[in-house]
Amino acid sequence: MEQVNRRDLPDVFPFALFAALWLSGLIFVVAAALTGRNLVAGDAARRPVQVILGTVVALSMGVFWAVLFLDQQPCFLGVPNCD
Repeated sequence: MEQVNRRDLPDVFPFALFAALWLSGLIFVVAAALTGRNLVAGDAARRPVQVILGTVVALSMGVFWAVLFLDQQPCFLGVPNCD
């Protein structure tokens, strides 16, 4: 989407931004999946620290991704001088 909307700007692709978005999304999915697996299997009583830590990591990565995405949304849409 950004490549289409930034045709007249120089070809500087923000690799660090997209790497951060992909990595935070991956960490969120892994943490949520592991926490969900522990909850479904009934291991929450035996491993409460793991469930709490997984929940905290998943929530923090989800919030980080949302804040970063919303902060960069004007840049994705091609607004000049958005940084």
